[in-house]
Amino acid sequence: MNISEKHRPKLFNDFVGNQDAVKEVVDIIKQNKSVVIVGPPGCGKTTIAYVIANEFGFVPIKTNASDERRKDELTRIERDLKMKSFIPVLYIFDEVDGIHDWSIMLRILKKCKVPVILTANEKRKLPKEIFKFAKLVEFKALKTTEVATRMNKIAKLEGVEIKLDKISGDMRESIQRTFYNSDSYEKEKSDFDKVDEIFKHKGLHEISPMWLIDNISSYFDAKDFYEVIEIIKIYSKTKDINILKALPKAKNGKSVYPNYFRQMVRNNGSGST
Repeated sequence: MNISEKHRPKLFNDFVGNQDAVKEVVDIIKQNKSVVIVGPPGCGKTTIAYVIANEFGFVPIKTNASDERRKDELTRIERDLKMKSFIPVLYIFDEVDGIHDWSIMLRILKKCKVPVILTANEKRKLPKEIFKFAKLVEFKALKTTEVATRMNKIAKLEGVEIKLDKISGDMRESIQRTFYNSDSYEKEKSDFDKVDEIFKHKGLHEISPMWLIDNISSYFDAKDFYEVIEIIKIYSKTKDINILKALPKAKNGKSVYPNYFRQMVRNNGSGST
């Protein structure tokens, strides 16, 4: 498993750097308002969104908004906002500075009655209109002392010795350079890619069980359905991603955005089970 993912902070106490900015983000979310976090790569923008979701009991719904194939997903999310939900949700839109057509995202921000966190690397690429609906909070690159402290903690947990001569203010890049002796790191995979790699035994990732459940039919035939569902149920209960190693290997399939969450919202809104 990727070390940066394995040791991604899940609690406020484990999060490194930008503490004043973090407090500001938390205050905004507590008011049920939207926030756009801007800062350089590896400073913890997406990580703090997941920490907030974990600490406050939200179901995180994440998408990389800059990806071209996310247009349909954003449209579905916009439709979902019209339905009443009793499930505490936190929408996380990554890399919004890569969006070319802001019309859907702006409509989402206008209509959304649940917290929204957007992340971006560059403020200059964001339309001014967004700040009418999402408050700007800026993160700075991490201090090398902060990175070093975190790296030493990870090394201790991994039981290895490391040198800190390749660290920078980018936590992910520093981990890659230090633990894998590489001068570049792989960009975080999308949920689509994670599902594909899990089912085809090409990788192991933390991912919401709803993505796996809703994509079973794209990867497995009837004879494997029961076994796959049972394994995912165990994973959902234990949160141990190693359970997913027991999944049958799928030869074909293509991941799609899950309908499972939207159906949950419909069922809760109508009072059915």
